[in-house]
Amino acid sequence: EFFHTFNTLVPSGRQVVVSADMPPHAMTRLEERIRTRFEQGMLAHISAPDKETRIAILDARFGEKGLDVPRHIIDYLANEITLNIRKLEGAVTQLTALSTVTGTLPTMEDARTVVSGLKVTVLPPEITTEKVLKTVCDNYGVTPADLKSEKRQSNISEARQVSMYAIRETTGMNLKAIGAVFNKTHPTVHHSIEKVEERIKTDPAFASDVADIIKDIRGEY
Repeated sequence: EFFHTFNTLVPSGRQVVVSADMPPHAMTRLEERIRTRFEQGMLAHISAPDKETRIAILDARFGEKGLDVPRHIIDYLANEITLNIRKLEGAVTQLTALSTVTGTLPTMEDARTVVSGLKVTVLPPEITTEKVLKTVCDNYGVTPADLKSEKRQSNISEARQVSMYAIRETTGMNLKAIGAVFNKTHPTVHHSIEKVEERIKTDPAFASDVADIIKDIRGEY
């Protein structure tokens, strides 16, 4: 039904927007004909908004409420609420309601109380290379020592390459730093990550496995 609906809407000039937690090529449970149609459109990775964007959202929402909230409170909220826009807007709603009741502008104490009530985490749990290696090893049945060794068995080599890719994706470490973890050179790490990226494009099952590992590392299950 979705396939036929898609084929009816798009040729007639309509737009279809689909959101997901993985790129089309990794959606192995979908029919190939649907995945390829997704890939024909524009793909955009949506990440958490940066501080400048969070401040802009707060300014706009408080402006709509007619509240001239002090800049230091705006900065505080933008620094504390980093991962969830709904919580950012929830803070605006609560501070607006409080201001309506008291007849005064929100104070820093009010902002701290609201943030505490939302149980906001300033930063996501730290992802370490040790966590990445353990997660990959659990999936491949090898040990961190295997990954850091010179062993070239196919399962160890694949796990090593996936580990390098996963470290880059989840920690943002540069290639030189990743190489230091495995005692490998920058070109070796670059080549390993490229191999994983190329295989993800052509091997749906592998792409799904890697996506699951990344989610596990990030605690997204």
